[in-house]
Amino acid sequence: MEDKIKIFLAYHKPSTLIKNDIFEPMHVGRALAQNNENLEWLKNNLIGDDSGENISTKNPFYCELTAQYWAWKNCNSEYIGFMHYRRFLDILSAFNNEEYDLPSIDTKKLAKTIQEYDIIIPEEYNVHPVGLHKNLMTNYDFYCRNHIKEDLDIVIDIVKRFYPEYTETMNEYFADTKTFFFNMFVMKKDLYQKYCEWLFSILFESEKFIKISDNKYQKRVFGFLSERLLNIFVRHEMKNNPNLKILYSSVITILPEPIKFDKSKIKLGNMKYLNNKFCKTCNEYIDVVFATDNKYSQHCMAAMASILLNTNENKSLRFHILDGGINNDIKDKFEELKNLRDFTITFYNMKNFDFSALPLNRSYISEATYYRLYLTDILPQEIKKVVYLDCDIIVEGDLNEFWETDISEHLAAVVEDEGSVLQQRRLMLPEENKYFNAGVLLLNIEGLREFGAKEKFFEYFKQNEKIITLQDQDILNGVLNGKCKYLPLKWNTNARIYLGNNLERSYSEKDEIEAGYNPAILHYTDKNKPWKRNCPHILRKEYWKYLKFTPYKHKALKHEFLENIYSIEKIGNILTIRILGIPFKKKTKFSRYSIWEKFFSLKNAKDNKHKVITILGFEIKVKRTKKIKQKGNMH
Repeated sequence: MEDKIKIFLAYHKPSTLIKNDIFEPMHVGRALAQNNENLEWLKNNLIGDDSGENISTKNPFYCELTAQYWAWKNCNSEYIGFMHYRRFLDILSAFNNEEYDLPSIDTKKLAKTIQEYDIIIPEEYNVHPVGLHKNLMTNYDFYCRNHIKEDLDIVIDIVKRFYPEYTETMNEYFADTKTFFFNMFVMKKDLYQKYCEWLFSILFESEKFIKISDNKYQKRVFGFLSERLLNIFVRHEMKNNPNLKILYSSVITILPEPIKFDKSKIKLGNMKYLNNKFCKTCNEYIDVVFATDNKYSQHCMAAMASILLNTNENKSLRFHILDGGINNDIKDKFEELKNLRDFTITFYNMKNFDFSALPLNRSYISEATYYRLYLTDILPQEIKKVVYLDCDIIVEGDLNEFWETDISEHLAAVVEDEGSVLQQRRLMLPEENKYFNAGVLLLNIEGLREFGAKEKFFEYFKQNEKIITLQDQDILNGVLNGKCKYLPLKWNTNARIYLGNNLERSYSEKDEIEAGYNPAILHYTDKNKPWKRNCPHILRKEYWKYLKFTPYKHKALKHEFLENIYSIEKIGNILTIRILGIPFKKKTKFSRYSIWEKFFSLKNAKDNKHKVITILGFEIKVKRTKKIKQKGNMH
């Protein structure tokens, strides 16, 4: 294969086909592929890694490296690169993102950019989020935490014995906190040949000593090891060749096709008890816990209203509010909800607890997320069981059904998280116990007390502080792992079911469709909150519907007025913006760009004298204005 530039895209299943003079899609592991409809598509559209000199049969352990080996032995292009069927290096924005079904790529611009560099690789970032902990995890610690330490130590020893000149660079890399992943790059042929000879000699030698794990994920050991070796190789080349030209590129991910829900068929709460504000008082209670402060009290009240209007009248409701600093006038607003239905409410002052040692790494999360860790101490002893709910939820079903779940043999009833597989691996949890979302929980308080849960929560945090990235949710999963009952997805219907999900999870599309059409509890997960003007969630109006029954009705009416002027919505991969009722639609595929960039963008024109404003696909060219600020004498 002889082309000036050849970038191979590794496929293992049908997906968006990208193929042109530069991009060559390749079916990896073809030698082991089973004869089915997927194989027919792959054979008809892609070359395989099983021709010529190859290691196709090693694909379960080597992953995309079987394509890299094939190119090493069979490709003579001047530049050779690798990306994935759903993940690309966005090389100086050389992608023309107008055609989303089959991306149209400006190959001339791309080729020109590539030839300006010796190596192009993904951007580096800390293996642990910056600002989460005082001491970031090193690359060595990160590998050992997520994979098998002995495998890495074997490779380190091989590099020291066979390539001692790399030892210093290798030690520096594993002591560092920054790295890049994905096994994606573009290199000049001579560098690529050098890299492959070095890489595969190390991996083939390590095969003699590494025992392949029975774990399906850890079987991919040589793919994981090569990601680290690529970092070491690049750093070594940089150190020994100061003239080496390297481009660190951002990464684009092609999102999977979201489910296209028919909004008219989604079963939502019918507010059965709207006109029954004086429901009879019963001796049986549902105890519901929220954690909030002044900022989130409005959202908490919307959630409470949805419970009051949709929950069976044969149970009385007791609300327990973990109070992170709620003003008295706002507490009075909570009491006004009794106009809908009688209930009891108790506020528990959480300002007496110190949460300063517990990390936060998301702008939309406050320390209130940790309050639930103290529930066994805070709640009265007579309370044996509670429903815990985040404030960004709306209850569409009868909460009594959730409440009646038998958890006498469990510490909690939970629902699998939208990125469960990824989070399970990160925390090294057993595959059979799915990582759950902690925003909707049925907690066996009596069992948790006997278990000594609070002490175990903080003990787990101290022992695993370096890997805690999802706050108390990680802690709860780590401690309650194997002690939970898993419930259908409808009881925690996450936002990605409607917006598209590129995270790994174990529940099926069938589960998503069932929950999406029958959401018992809507959970506005992630940052797409319905009270934000740019929220594209197709059921965002459910939040405003219930907010109308709270003291914040005026805000709901104001929002309703603004929605008639401007609104945004996403169904499947179609993003629709309505201005005065007129719809403008746009297909979305790539995850790097924000919603606004689909409709509005601002960039410099090629002449560098103008700016180009793009609004809804129409370009407007305006002259740049340059303001010069006079600085004082710095000397």
